[in-house]
Amino acid sequence: MTKAHFIIAIALFLGISVNAQELFMTKLGTDRAQQGMAAWGRRIYSLEDGGKVNVYPFRKGERNPAGNFCLESSCKENHANNAEFGIEKIKGAAAPLLYVSVGKPGSSMDWTCHVESISKKGGQWKSTLVQRLQLDTTQWASKGYSAIFGAPSCVVKTSEHEGKWSWMSPALSDETVKAPVFEMLINHGAGPVVDASYAYAEIPGKSFRHARKFLEKRVKILENTTERQSVEINGKTLTVNWEPFTLHIR
Repeated sequence: MTKAHFIIAIALFLGISVNAQELFMTKLGTDRAQQGMAAWGRRIYSLEDGGKVNVYPFRKGERNPAGNFCLESSCKENHANNAEFGIEKIKGAAAPLLYVSVGKPGSSMDWTCHVESISKKGGQWKSTLVQRLQLDTTQWASKGYSAIFGAPSCVVKTSEHEGKWSWMSPALSDETVKAPVFEMLINHGAGPVVDASYAYAEIPGKSFRHARKFLEKRVKILENTTERQSVEINGKTLTVNWEPFTLHIR
């Protein structure tokens, strides 16, 4: 790819009032395939296959990068498919932590998300790997799961959210709270298998060993269908019903 044309509709993200159809930039490509892209402040960070990052100022839609650097996780196996800035920022960094996920069948890095901190000192860019997140697929084959390229693909991020716990249940607090929220967005593909089901849980602050032990001993999936999703956690039952039902209490 020698040239790539982008219509970038990120005016709200950058705090600019502009007609997205009038906003464009022509970006010189390289010998590497263009992959994930993320914006922060007045810069666009464009990732290439292998983990190289080109930095473009957003002032005039410059064609040539103002700088470039390689992720610390950069290597032939790092396809750098998706990139997303979080809200956590290491002191002295030029931007919040950057989450870069890899989807490359047959690669040792497949299903891996690298968390990198970007800094700039003396005009030189640098990226430091601070964490590596790995999706555990060891039991997929025994359960009949298939790893399909692009589905699921995961994006992990944290961002500020405002809301009330009472939106989840009337029994919870009606107080409005604002705090950083961890999110994992999973794309299961445009045409998921009919009647397929899956279940997963977010367990913060625990190792994989402790999380698996908790799931095996304290969590029981009672029903996971199109009519009802019901789970028992520590002896308490939580249910979401999508169809009318009758509840018998004993």
